[in-house]
Amino acid sequence: MADYLDYTVEYRQDEQEQMCDTCQETCYYNGDDGNANNGDDGNAAADDGGRRLRFLASSVDCSTCMSDCSKYENMEANYYIDATAYINCQQIREDNGYGALYGGPMCASKGSKIKIGVFTDEDCMYLDSSKSVEDYLADENGNGYKLSHALLKTVYDTSECISCLADKEDYYDNYEADSNKDVCANLYATSGKCEQTHGFSGGVTSYYQADNQEENEDLVCEFISSLKSGTYSQEGEIVIGGSRAYSSGGSTTTGGQKFALTFFIIGTVGLAVYAAMLHSQLMKGGSADLSAQGGAMA
Repeated sequence: MADYLDYTVEYRQDEQEQMCDTCQETCYYNGDDGNANNGDDGNAAADDGGRRLRFLASSVDCSTCMSDCSKYENMEANYYIDATAYINCQQIREDNGYGALYGGPMCASKGSKIKIGVFTDEDCMYLDSSKSVEDYLADENGNGYKLSHALLKTVYDTSECISCLADKEDYYDNYEADSNKDVCANLYATSGKCEQTHGFSGGVTSYYQADNQEENEDLVCEFISSLKSGTYSQEGEIVIGGSRAYSSGGSTTTGGQKFALTFFIIGTVGLAVYAAMLHSQLMKGGSADLSAQGGAMA
């Protein structure tokens, strides 16, 4: 998850900054004529930068971008902190006798979301689900901050997918060959891949010279399959039996499991009582036989 967040968050941040820069240039109106004031004739200058601006301007919604960018730029003044500031584990409370605390990313909602949690170690491995990060975010005057998940949400929301096709910045780029975005190339290079299930057998070595990937294809596919089947929890712990759903800090037994547990407990108690009765009868029987034979009892 660390590599995924590093690449995708950097891409989304660049995208946000580029959008706001374009919004500022494009959505500056001259009176009420509705045309961008980028030159004497209302159009961008006819240089390379101007062509690029005209191309990007078509994807900017002036009715919303000014407000969105203003909120983004004044986030801290409104006592908000971007949640992406904590995609790398960092300390949020010093050791005051009760132990230091750290804020870092974690999987949530059965892996469908990513949120910032509170951890008790500097590697953000041991989650303290009873605490909230926002309880430890404040300035020197004690004013508390809240986390803004607007940007972080774009890296896992299925409606905010990243197209891997490199953007065409202007009309002249349309004559160039298509290429992939760096974010996609980096994610592919660092990810665990199970290509054979998608009919890409042999393609990895041919195009990416990833010999190690091909040699470990079966192992990677088995591991991914085990994750999908619920073998491991979101904390990396092994889950044995029971429901595939796992929640940190405890688990819920099913009706069948409760019945089986009760049956085995009652059965164990019954066997213990029966064993005690047999032992008592054997001891009494042995004593009676010795007395009948005239033997002395110790």
